[in-house]
Amino acid sequence: MNHISKTVTPPLHASYSAACERNQHAIFSVLSAKLAHGSKVFEIGSGSGQHAAYFLLNRPDLLWQCADLEINHRCINSWLTASQSQSQSQSKFKKFGPVNLDLLSTELPQLDSFLNDQDAVYSANTAHFIPRTAVEKLFEVAASLLKTGGRFYLYGPFKYNGKFTSDSNREFNNWLLESADFRAIRDFDWVNTLAEQNGLQLLADHTMPANNQMLEWQKR
Repeated sequence: MNHISKTVTPPLHASYSAACERNQHAIFSVLSAKLAHGSKVFEIGSGSGQHAAYFLLNRPDLLWQCADLEINHRCINSWLTASQSQSQSQSKFKKFGPVNLDLLSTELPQLDSFLNDQDAVYSANTAHFIPRTAVEKLFEVAASLLKTGGRFYLYGPFKYNGKFTSDSNREFNNWLLESADFRAIRDFDWVNTLAEQNGLQLLADHTMPANNQMLEWQKR
């Protein structure tokens, strides 16, 4: 199950992220080992839908729910359809289209009862692109969706004790600030405090390629 060689052929007229292509195998290697057969996974900030499509193709047993702004739903659906067409499994995954989720909203999303009690919530490369208030909402939403014992996985670059882990991350942070003043690589201590405030306990800090981390918390 952990030997992965299948990749999704990009659909026509859909957004494509080279970063997703580069990091999907490493992310999958960590998450797939943690997710039991038939696990329910809620992805916050699905973006193009590439990660979801990759998981669908290689772990069709998972019930993976994408969530993002409505403007991204068409692209997400294109990637999911492309993945489904390559898969020989009749996964329940394909029944669940993306749901609308705006982390800048003052209200928690009203979701179908199926979406409660998730085994895992996953979000990649979101925390440094969204405002701090949206990062706070990210943890609030994640905690509200998880069942007791469920896990929240957050992937991306982080600072530790206010210091960058590499020169490339420092340069990336400068680019983020130039693109929008609310963007920045977040400090580990801050996001871990947010996790604790929402009833999440740190289980692991996985070192990933290209100076990224996969933070793993469990709902108490």
